[in-house]
Amino acid sequence: MSNNIEGSGGGKGGGSVSNADVTGTSTDRAEVILGLCEGQIEGLGASPGKNIFLDDTPIINEDDSVNFKDIDYVFLNGSFDQNPIPTTGNEISSETSVNVAIEQSQPINRTIINQEINALRVRLSVQLVKQTDKGLREESINFKISLKEGTGVFVEKVNQTITGVYQSPTVFQYLIPVDITQSDYVLKVENLSDDSTTESTRNLQWLTYSEIIQAQITYKNTSLLYLQFPASLFKSIPKVSIKGAWYLFKVPIHGSVNADRGIDYSGNWDGQFFTPSIATSDPAWVVYGLLTEPSFGLELDSDLINKWDLYQISLHNNELINDGFGGTERRYSFNYLIQERKIGFEWIREICSTFATKIYWDGSQIRFWQDSPTTVLSKIVSNADVEEGRFLITSQEYKGVSPSVRVWWNDPDQEYLQVPEPVEHPAALAKFGNIEPEEFTALGEIRRGGAVRTGRRIILSSFLETEQISFKILASGLFFQPGEVIQIACTERGRQRKSGLIVSATLSSVTLDRPVTLTGDSKTLLTQMPDGTVEQSIITNSNGTHTVINLSQPLSQIPEAQATWQVIDGATTARKYRVLAVTPDAENPNSFEVVGKLYDDSKYSEIDNGWSISAFLAQDKAPVVIPVVRNLQAKLINGSIEATWEFPVKADGSKETYVTEYLAEFRIGIDGVWGNSQTLVTEYARWENVGNNDFYVRVAALSTNGKISEWVQSNGTAASDLGWFVYWMEDEEG
Repeated sequence: MSNNIEGSGGGKGGGSVSNADVTGTSTDRAEVILGLCEGQIEGLGASPGKNIFLDDTPIINEDDSVNFKDIDYVFLNGSFDQNPIPTTGNEISSETSVNVAIEQSQPINRTIINQEINALRVRLSVQLVKQTDKGLREESINFKISLKEGTGVFVEKVNQTITGVYQSPTVFQYLIPVDITQSDYVLKVENLSDDSTTESTRNLQWLTYSEIIQAQITYKNTSLLYLQFPASLFKSIPKVSIKGAWYLFKVPIHGSVNADRGIDYSGNWDGQFFTPSIATSDPAWVVYGLLTEPSFGLELDSDLINKWDLYQISLHNNELINDGFGGTERRYSFNYLIQERKIGFEWIREICSTFATKIYWDGSQIRFWQDSPTTVLSKIVSNADVEEGRFLITSQEYKGVSPSVRVWWNDPDQEYLQVPEPVEHPAALAKFGNIEPEEFTALGEIRRGGAVRTGRRIILSSFLETEQISFKILASGLFFQPGEVIQIACTERGRQRKSGLIVSATLSSVTLDRPVTLTGDSKTLLTQMPDGTVEQSIITNSNGTHTVINLSQPLSQIPEAQATWQVIDGATTARKYRVLAVTPDAENPNSFEVVGKLYDDSKYSEIDNGWSISAFLAQDKAPVVIPVVRNLQAKLINGSIEATWEFPVKADGSKETYVTEYLAEFRIGIDGVWGNSQTLVTEYARWENVGNNDFYVRVAALSTNGKISEWVQSNGTAASDLGWFVYWMEDEEG
């Protein structure tokens, strides 16, 4: 390879000092490959550039204008058969620093031993400038790169002369293919020009070399973003932010994922799944995917997961409810980017907490239960069922009540930053006072209404469900499951016995273990049936004391002896509890301890309804893209440059208040070197005694959040003999 790079241009006359134009900038291009997700994701929208942010600025604006020029980007969604990354993104390379100045007649060698590479890349920097009494002028340097392969001789690969003005080190890079049948190589770089002097700078620096394997890498099942841009575009590697729809979790085959990422179901489910084209935010199926799919490490057999529990939870998650603004939204939604590893099931538990769900092992499967309303009464319990005939009832302490909560959620209008949403409940505040708010982070919540419901759930759970119960029960405790709602008629509470064990039964009557006194107009009998259900029947007995209870309708089956019964009438004080835990007794394996919490179904309606929120006042946020200055004018008056411009404006035509300063520069000639920078707080700049040339001025706006607008360049200020005449006359008169 042999070629020359030459500069051109130069300052204009008039007897003044002028500089030759800078010939060019670095040819380096930065390449970045970001692994976004293991597995296939939905993507970055119809226009990915609008959802890729470099230092918090999108590549493409919503109006399709471009913020960064000469940027290449490719997004791959992680499918099994996706295409390779284009251009040099297909290579695997290892870069080694050299960082040695190359002097004339002192070549530098580097030996590489690698039998897998098929190319080498050499990066050099040059600095060229000649100082004269007329200003800066062009300088030249000639160098060559040679390669020795195996036992062969050095072969010249590059012989280049670069001519121009490069005031700062400017990078050039060279790709050199190698003989893949060899395994050892020697690179040599030689400087063929004279060394630098006090007047002429001719610096050649060998920066690095890279050992390269060029391959067609597809990165199957990994979603990627590939970026390539000029190294001169940023002072350092930019922060890359991405807004997109992520992993495509499987959902039940009879469901459809909608634009709001919730799921609508049609018909009954046969247990089969499919992968939708739209990513769902239903946390139930996020949890199922994290447990079963190989991308996430656990990869449990699906038979170990009770998917039917998750399906019932999903139905509740996807109901449309009050969003606080007069509309509706899904009850639960999870939008979170998992970027760290956690031990075991820690992530699963944290995500389950976002939709009021607990996970447990029932001996054969991983099961789930959700704190949601139910009409199913799974069991009834009496004093006769439990050890020593006693229930341990405890009330929540005052300090355990939360009348107010500060819920932290991720606000899309504030770049998904965590923001607080204060939530209060008037009745709880009236009863318990203004206690310091509880702090809670709603993981994956990006809806303000969702944050309010989270706070109300915490408050109402602590305010209404203030009682906990525990008891020990024999073998029947094996059939209790966490999450079930049970009903207990405790003798100590009502000072009357309204429950016990069945002695015998027919389809139309039940004989009790002890007489019961019936009161009131409405009387019903609850019986625990052989199939595990609880059946409710109307009692036909008159008020008074009875041992045999007659029923208005026949039972579906005959209850077994020793099954539990409960009478509900005007004097019964039975309460419902949600089972929290079932634990075998360490001293007696045939005994189980059951712990439950008071169940109040009025809580769920209060969480979802009877409240509203007001939209935040529109905030005057710093713009993502800083608008440019307007109507830039530059004039050459008496050997001085004067520039004026108008302030940047918003889309509505009002002044952009986040712009408080300006950066102004000028150069000589259309291709000259920008310099003589000024930072200004007014829309005016002046440079004095610059001479008589054709000058250009450019101005950029600076914002309070450290961003800079695009430059706006003026037309040239033509050299003027009259201007110099006026300047000379004024000087003579002075």
